[in-house]
Order: sequence, then structure tokens, then C-alpha cells
Amino acid sequence: MSNSTENSKVFFIAGANRGIGFNLVKTLKNDGIIFATTRNPEASTELNELAKENKNIHVIKLDVTSKRDAEKAAEEVKKIVDKVDVLYVNAGIANSYAPITVVEEDDLDRHFRTNVYGAIFTFQAIYPLLQKSSDKTVVFISSIAGSVLGFFPMISGSYGPSKAALNHVVRQIDLELNDAGFKVVAMHPGLVSSDMGNYGLEQFKKKNIDVSAFPTITPESSASQIVKTVNALDKSTGVEFVSYDGSQAPW
Repeated sequence: MSNSTENSKVFFIAGANRGIGFNLVKTLKNDGIIFATTRNPEASTELNELAKENKNIHVIKLDVTSKRDAEKAAEEVKKIVDKVDVLYVNAGIANSYAPITVVEEDDLDRHFRTNVYGAIFTFQAIYPLLQKSSDKTVVFISSIAGSVLGFFPMISGSYGPSKAALNHVVRQIDLELNDAGFKVVAMHPGLVSSDMGNYGLEQFKKKNIDVSAFPTITPESSASQIVKTVNALDKSTGVEFVSYDGSQAPW
């Protein structure tokens, strides 16, 4: 391992093929070594092109719903570096807006498997590498849809509950590691005009849900502001639920 590698900041971004995750890679491409994950590396054309242009970007296969996949991804990281400084757990889905009264079992399974189990599997796999860092920053991309205190009136029998569960996971991790120098945050990325976000906006319009209080932002803007907010985090304040712009979000 070269000195340049040892002294570089290392980022691990789960769910980097498109949208916010891909733009996190683009935003951070000059800031250190990046491990960018995707379920299907062969089909991740834009991410592969970016990696070809920037040798510090490493594309790794990761299906977050598989604990073994997460472990294999960590093994790939260990072949190149011996630490991870900042973990972005971005992989997630929001493809069902059925109400609780009729939500199907497979909808619940898919959302909780990806948004909750996947987040835990990813964190568990990268945790030993984070322990070796002096930074130890973990960012879980959550959503205001998962807020209980600031309940957002959207109909989502699977997505919102899964993000609420993720927020509990974030607080649980902080409780477990509050004496170990970790900074753990849940991050609301904004109402983003990604493929996933645009689908959600269509569903809101169909159900006459007013989202005017949440301006739509591009994936590029969301990612760049998330990075700025993460860079400005105060480690002494403990666990936080923050919005992309740095404002506090209600748990």
C-alpha cells in the first residue's frame, strides 16, 4: 500500500449507479479514494466511464439486500485500503405508494429489505474499516417521509415506515458507539428530481398531496449540498437528523 493511498481520505458510497449516489461520486471525485457500489457493474455505463476517467474511483458490486454481498464488497475494499473514513449508505427504493389499508406483503418486504436490512448489512460490513479511521463518519440517506415528530402527510404504507425504521437504526448505532468517536447522521436529501423522486412526485399529484413546502432540487444540487453539510458536521453534538442544506430535521 503506497503512502499516497494511506494518506488519502476514503469514501464508500452504497448505491452509486444513478441519482444522488452517482452525483455523490462526481462531487467527491477529487477528494480522495472512492468505492462506488452498484448491483450490476456491467450495466452501470456512466459510473464505469467516470471510473475510467478517475483512477481513484473503484466500482464494486453490491446488492445491499444480501449480507454476503456486503461482506464481499468489504473484502474488495480491503484489497486496496485498510480503512474507510466516510460511509454513505444511499441505496434505497421508493416504488410503492399504496396505503396501509391495502399495502401488499411483497411491497413491505422489498422496502424493508432494501431500506432497513440493506442499511444494516452495509454498515456491519464496513464497520471494521471505519474503526480504523480517525474520521468515522456514517451518513444514512433517509427522508423526511420517515419523520414521526414532523410527520409528512404522504400516503406510503411501505416507504415511509421503512425510513422511520432506518432513523431508529441510526439512533441505535449512535447509542452503541457514542464513546467510540463516531459521527452518525440520518440525512434528508430533499425532494430530488431523480428517477425515484420524479416517480414519487407523480404519485403525489395523482393523490393531490401538496409538496409546495419542499422545493424540488436536482440530484447534482442535493449531492453537492449533502457533501458540504457532512464536511461541516460537528462531532461533539452527537447523532443528528439533518437536511441536505444543513438544517435540522425533526425525528
